[in-house]
Amino acid sequence: MSNLIGELSTRSDAFRVMWGSHHVHAFGESTKRLNHPLVGDLELDQETMTLPDESGLSVVVYSAPPATAAEDGLKLLASWSATTGHENVGHIPGPTAGTAF
Repeated sequence: MSNLIGELSTRSDAFRVMWGSHHVHAFGESTKRLNHPLVGDLELDQETMTLPDESGLSVVVYSAPPATAAEDGLKLLASWSATTGHENVGHIPGPTAGTAF
């Protein structure tokens, strides 16, 4: 997470100001289990930050723990996308109705 914050801070003045003022209303962590049609089951860390305004919007970040099958799956998707030109392959769909995790 610290790498992401560092990258966002160097690329966005607005993010740097908001992060520096600590106006983050809610931050939550959990694990998300998904089944991707190309690489199968992925168990990802999920971090959610609610924006400090009245919009009700949140930023959700999914990441794979190092040296896991999920990391391998995401690397495979990135590699496949780069070689085939498929732009939406990295999109991770949310659970569908009736899907139990």
